[in-house]
Amino acid sequence: MFDFRYHALSLVAVFLALAIGILLGVTIGDSLVSRADRGLRESLRQDVVEARAASDRAGTDLERRDELIQDVLPELAGGMLSGERVAVIGVGSLPEDTVASVREAVEAGGGRLDSVTSLPTPPVTEALARAVGGRFEGAEEDPALATRLGRRIATAVARGDGLARRLATELPEQFSGDYEEATAVVYHRGSTGEPSAETDAFETALLDGLDDQGVLTVGVEESDAEPSQISFYTGRGLSSVDSVDLSGGRLALVYALAGADGSFGFKDTADEPLPELPSPRTSGEPAVRSRR
Repeated sequence: MFDFRYHALSLVAVFLALAIGILLGVTIGDSLVSRADRGLRESLRQDVVEARAASDRAGTDLERRDELIQDVLPELAGGMLSGERVAVIGVGSLPEDTVASVREAVEAGGGRLDSVTSLPTPPVTEALARAVGGRFEGAEEDPALATRLGRRIATAVARGDGLARRLATELPEQFSGDYEEATAVVYHRGSTGEPSAETDAFETALLDGLDDQGVLTVGVEESDAEPSQISFYTGRGLSSVDSVDLSGGRLALVYALAGADGSFGFKDTADEPLPELPSPRTSGEPAVRSRR
């Protein structure tokens, strides 16, 4: 005969077993998940520690390499720019540290930094046009006049004529130095503001004017420059250095000013970190060779 109490006890036993199973499953599952989570965190923590250590080693290696190049810079660059007069032209922002780096490189090569021309953002201004001459007034709104102005500035810097020295008097924050005849130009392109026909016309004419004067021009930027201007320099056929703030970049700049052709530095746009040492000059050959 069916015993209800036996049935009830059976149901209780079943539910009790289910409860125990669920409890054990949760406990074991939590334990397994917890152990897996701890293991994953430990693994990730170790990866981070190893990555930081690798980054520190790379930074230390970079500093040591830079120190080594700095120590041997005078020996590697000495005399390569002997007697050369180098002008710096900046369009847009031109950091003082960059000018100092260029000066160090030029002097290490035996040359002299002749002048620094730092044009604002945008470079074509009413003050500049008026200072150059009345016929250029309005160039900030006229691409054709901006083109003529760019060529006139190129001629003034390259030749070191009376206009350049007058601009150094009238616009001393933009034009400084002796402005004697320049044998090479280091060109730095910073932020030039919103694109405009006048700015494009001026820059194109400025670089074309330097080339017309037979002046070798090398484009430079800092290792942390954003955005990079190397593609701009390459597009205009200039050799370039993407890390003039580093010792290796300063050495590359000396080589480039001595005639080495290419894009040098440590960014993806570089052909190689350093150019090959230019071949020895023959007697009477200028240290700086134009790329015309």
